[in-house]
Amino acid sequence: MAAFIEEEELLASDWVRDLLVDEHDDGVVLCDWLEFEARYTRVPGLTPADMAFLALIVAIRFPCTVSLWNLEKLDARRAGIVLRALAAVAGVDTIAAGARS
Repeated sequence: MAAFIEEEELLASDWVRDLLVDEHDDGVVLCDWLEFEARYTRVPGLTPADMAFLALIVAIRFPCTVSLWNLEKLDARRAGIVLRALAAVAGVDTIAAGARS
């Protein structure tokens, strides 16, 4: 979820929120990753870069086989987000991924 929050653009899309966010009547909000994983590939209008980013993020959430060629479709910002997400899954918080200023 942190990768979606950092990326901002996809989470701002109604379809992402509709597929991912499950709001209950009692005010509880949960992420429905299974629903998202099952349906995100059928959303119209996604760019190849969007699909590549989503495939990598879903693979991080649900360990599965995904082609690393997807990284070639990402810009530097999204590639950094994916690399930081991988480091976080590994429990590493000292790796800096992205441009240095």
